[in-house]
Amino acid sequence: MDRRVLLVDDDLDTVKLVQCHLHGAGYQVLTATNAHDAMRVLLDDAPPILVTDWEMPDMSGLELCRTVRGHEGIRFVYVIILTAHVGEDRLVEAFEAGVDDYVTKSGSERELLARLRAAERIVSLEADLARKTREVYRYNAEMELANRKLEIANEKLHLAATTDELTGLINRREAMRRLTEHWALATRHGEPLACISADIDHFKLFNDTYGHAIGDQVLRQTAAALRETARAEDVVCRVGGEEFLVLCPRSAVDQAMTAAERLRCAVEACTHVHGGTRLHVTISAGVAERLPSMTHPYDLLLAVDRALYDAKRAGRNRVAAAAHMRMGDVGEASSEDGAGEHSASTHETRAAATRVLIVGAKPSAASALRRRLRPFGFAAQTVANMADALTPAGRDVPEAVVLVRGEASGDIQFQIQQIRAQVHTAGAPIVVIDGAAAGSATEVLGAGADDYLAAPPDLRELALRLSRLIERRRETDKLRHATESRHSAIVTLARLAETRDCDQGRHLQRMTRYCDVLARRLRAMGRHADQISDGFLRDLARAVPLHDIGKIAIPDAILLKPGKLTQDEIVVMRSHAQIGRETIRCVAERFTGIAYLRMAEEIAHAHHERYDGSGYPRGLRGDEIPLAARIVALADTYDAITTRHVYQEARPHETAVQCIRDGAGTQFDPDVVAAFLQCRADFHRHAVELGDAPEAERGVTPPLQPVPSLT
Repeated sequence: MDRRVLLVDDDLDTVKLVQCHLHGAGYQVLTATNAHDAMRVLLDDAPPILVTDWEMPDMSGLELCRTVRGHEGIRFVYVIILTAHVGEDRLVEAFEAGVDDYVTKSGSERELLARLRAAERIVSLEADLARKTREVYRYNAEMELANRKLEIANEKLHLAATTDELTGLINRREAMRRLTEHWALATRHGEPLACISADIDHFKLFNDTYGHAIGDQVLRQTAAALRETARAEDVVCRVGGEEFLVLCPRSAVDQAMTAAERLRCAVEACTHVHGGTRLHVTISAGVAERLPSMTHPYDLLLAVDRALYDAKRAGRNRVAAAAHMRMGDVGEASSEDGAGEHSASTHETRAAATRVLIVGAKPSAASALRRRLRPFGFAAQTVANMADALTPAGRDVPEAVVLVRGEASGDIQFQIQQIRAQVHTAGAPIVVIDGAAAGSATEVLGAGADDYLAAPPDLRELALRLSRLIERRRETDKLRHATESRHSAIVTLARLAETRDCDQGRHLQRMTRYCDVLARRLRAMGRHADQISDGFLRDLARAVPLHDIGKIAIPDAILLKPGKLTQDEIVVMRSHAQIGRETIRCVAERFTGIAYLRMAEEIAHAHHERYDGSGYPRGLRGDEIPLAARIVALADTYDAITTRHVYQEARPHETAVQCIRDGAGTQFDPDVVAAFLQCRADFHRHAVELGDAPEAERGVTPPLQPVPSLT
C-alpha cells in the first residue's frame, strides 16, 4: 500500500510536529510550504493523500484543493484540510471546494492518524475502482474488436456462401434464393419477371485446346462483361461451369430479349490474349418470361433452359425466346397428375420423348415418376434392381439414368461403375435420388454421379437437371464427331505428303509407335513426368504423323533426288520445317479447337533442331526445343537409318543404336537417348512388324494402322 502523505503548511513548527507524528505511525511524509511547491510535488511524485493548511499566503488550502480537482494530470488525491476554526459555513465551503475530510489544529494525534487510516481505505477503494474501470474499458474494447472481427468473418462467410469464387458473381445457391424472392414479389404485385440463361459456346473445346488456366481467365472476363453490361436492376449469376443466369425483375420478354442481345454483343467484343494470339468467345442465350400458368420458379428455369438450347441448335452466338406453346407445356407439366394426360399429348405432337432409365425405385414410386416425367418430355423405363438395369435386351438405349438409392441400397460407387461399364448406358449421365439416411451429395458425386437430388425430389428440378445433362451430352457427342472428322481430314494431308516419297511406306505408323514408346519410357523413368500426362500422349499420337507435312511443297526433283543435294537444294529442303509449321497453323485457324495441332506445329517446326544448338531452322538448344520435338527427332533419325531411301540403303538396328548413343548431348536430348537405350528392343520389334511392304516400293502407301492404346 502507498503510505506517502504530502503535508503543506507555511508554519515550519507545525510541519515538524505533524511530520514527527506521521513518521512514528509509518507514513512517508513529503512537505511543501506553499501551494505552488505542493502542485509540483503532486505532479512529480503523485502521493495519494494531501494534508494542507487552510490559511496560507498566495493561495489558500481551498484554492489548492480546487486546483488539484480541476487538473487533468493529477489522479485521485484524498484531501484533508487543517483548520483552526470550525463552523458549519466553513465546513460546507471546504467540502464544496473538493475537500474529503478535515482536522482541527487543536485535535489530537490519534484523531489525525484515524482520519489518515480512513483516507487510506478510501484511496484503496478508489484504486480498486479505477483498476476495475480500466478492466471494464479494456474488456469493452476487446469485445468491440471481437464483435467487429465477428462481423467481418460473418460478412466473409456470407460472401463465400453466396458468391462464386472464380468470377465474383452470385453463385447458384444464392441465385435460386433470389429467384424465389423475385418470383414471390412478382406474384404478389402482378409484375412481370423474366430470366436469361447464357452459356459460353464450345467452352469445353476451348478448355481442352488452351488449358484450364486460360479457360478460367475467359470465365472471369466473360463474367465481368456480363456484370458491366447488365442493367442496374438485373441480377447476374454463375450457376455452373460456363453457365450464367440473369434475373430480370419487372421485365417482360421483349425487354429481356433486348438486354440479352446487349450481353451477347458485349461478350463477343471481348478479346482474350494468349501467347500473342487474340482469342474470342461467344455466348448463346435463352430468354423466358413468367407466365400465369407457371406455378413454381423451376417452371421458368425449364422454359429458359429450353430457349437456350433452341439458340444453340440454331447455330449459337444468338438469342432465342422461349416458344409460347413450350412455355405453356411447362405450366401444364407443373400441375397435378390430373392434367398430365393433356400435357403428354401436347408434348407428343411436338417431338419424340427423351428416353430415361429409372433404376431402384419401388413399383409405386416408379410408376409415379414415369407418369409425372412424361409431361416434361421424358419417356421413362423402370427396372427394380441393378441386375435388370444391366440387361439391355428389349429396351431402347437411354439418354440418362436416374438411380434411386434407398436405405437398403448397396455400394453407390460400385453401382455407378456397373452402369458405366455397360455399352448401352456407358455414356449416359447419371442422376442419383438419395433416400439413404447417411447419404450426402459429396459422397454421391464423389462416387461418379453427374448430379444429386435428395429424396423426395422436386419433379420440376429433376426434369430441369435431366434436360441440361442430356443436352450437354448431345453437344459433347456432336463435338467429338466433328473433331474426328477434322482429324480425318488432317491425317489425309499427312498421307498426301507421305505418298510423294515412295520410300516412306509405313514411316508414319512406325514414327507414331516409336514416339509413344519413348514418351512412356521417359515418364516411367521419372524424366519430364510433369509434362508427359495422358493428354500429352494422346496429342503426341495424333501430332506425330504431321511432322513432315511441309515436304508436300518440296519439288520432286529435290525430294526424290538419289544423289547429294547442292547447297541451294539443301536450303529448299530445309524450308519444309517452316512450311509445315505454317500449313498446320492454317489448318488450326480453319479447324479451331483441335488441341493437338499446337503440338503438331511445334514438332513440324523444331524436330530438326539439335540439342547443342546447331540445328535448323532457329538454332534452338537444350530445353528451348519442345519436348515432343526432341522425342520425334530421335525417332525420325532411327527410322531414317533403318529404312531404305533413294539416297541410301537401310542399315542395321545396331548401327542406329550406336549413332543415337554417340549423338547424346549434341544432336539429341540425353534423357531421350537414355529412354531409347532402355526400350531399343521395342524399337527393333516395331521396325520389323511395320517394315515397308512390297506395295510401298511400287509407290502404294498402305492404310494407317490403329495407334496403340493411350490409356
